[in-house]
Amino acid sequence: MDDADSRSRLAAHAAARLLEGDEVAVAGFLFDMDGTLVDSLPAVEEAWRLWCLEHGLPEPDSLVHGRTARDMVTGAGVPAHLVAQGVERLSEIESRPGQVLSLMSGTEALLAALPAERWGVVTSATRRVSDARLAAAGVVDPHFRVTGDDVERGKPDPEPFRLGTEILHTGLAAAGIALEPVPAPPIAVEDSPAGTRSARSAGCLTIAIAPESLHHELRASAHIVLTSLEAVQVRVEDAELLV
Repeated sequence: MDDADSRSRLAAHAAARLLEGDEVAVAGFLFDMDGTLVDSLPAVEEAWRLWCLEHGLPEPDSLVHGRTARDMVTGAGVPAHLVAQGVERLSEIESRPGQVLSLMSGTEALLAALPAERWGVVTSATRRVSDARLAAAGVVDPHFRVTGDDVERGKPDPEPFRLGTEILHTGLAAAGIALEPVPAPPIAVEDSPAGTRSARSAGCLTIAIAPESLHHELRASAHIVLTSLEAVQVRVEDAELLV
């Protein structure tokens, strides 16, 4: 059995125990940003609407969410030699000053309970946009971030969450926190099908946060589907992070 299969089995086993009401150890948390930590989906949709209007294109549909700017600009039919320019313009719109964004329910309490080295952000947004959105929502700078700028293949490909897991494990090792002999899986928190598919394929214990109307769709790719982060409780015991 290869490492990917082993990680997936560990994540599925931990998820089953959580659903039975047991407490489980996890390596840490990998959070999506838009619609998961930050209530920014209206801002995302407005930015895409303005960008499409400038470029004479139809307004985007729900498939916008969870994909990188590069993927969406390319998918909109922009010629290859103009893609970088299109991505740059979209980043300008999305990171414009004056935005005031709020945190999703349960975000503040959960982040306050997590040790700094135990969580990071894995987002399809560019680093510039994630800087602006996290600051606008008052989120403390995460220990690490994986952005759309850092990967060749964005969500739903597993690359973003594989990279996030590697960075998390490297940071824990540097802090002297051992995950052996049985490595605990990281929890990935997402809100879109593209994100949950990416996270689960990367071997993460995948939790989707979404309104009840979207639960059925997300159950196909998430281990657990919740309405808000308020349902997630954590505590630290010795060197273990327990959920």
